[in-house]
Amino acid sequence: MKYNKNEERAYNKGYRIDDEGNVIGLSKENVGFTGSNGYKHFKFRIEGKNYSCSAHRLQAYQKFGEQIYNSGTVVRHLDGDQNNNHIENIAIGSSSDNYMDQSPEVRKARAEHASSFVKKHDHEDIKKYHEKHGSYQKTMEYFNISSKGTLHFILKK
Repeated sequence: MKYNKNEERAYNKGYRIDDEGNVIGLSKENVGFTGSNGYKHFKFRIEGKNYSCSAHRLQAYQKFGEQIYNSGTVVRHLDGDQNNNHIENIAIGSSSDNYMDQSPEVRKARAEHASSFVKKHDHEDIKKYHEKHGSYQKTMEYFNISSKGTLHFILKK
């Protein structure tokens, strides 16, 4: 993954993150918001251009410097809590390390969610059957498909 180095830009502009994980803005006030992805971010401008930076990545930049931009390196929350940006909770490592930082319950839930997208039917068989019988209802019953939307997706894909 290629990084845009917004952490370096923010740091050079004067933004800092304290040991507790609070982002300190240019006026020495706490800044930032929790984004839709659950991570704390803050925005800043340089020469009229808007930038965004994640708090955990700024903490890692302050702690590890340019190492955070090495290929295959990700910033980790050791306790798996993406809102805990305390300096002792931030580390760098591989994606595998990052995955293992999550609790076993979270890993299991994510694996079950991902496996729900695995192809459950042979789409070509379904298309052939539907062409022969011409009925959504018969096709759904024959292949045990519970949703017309799912069948429609298979037929139109």
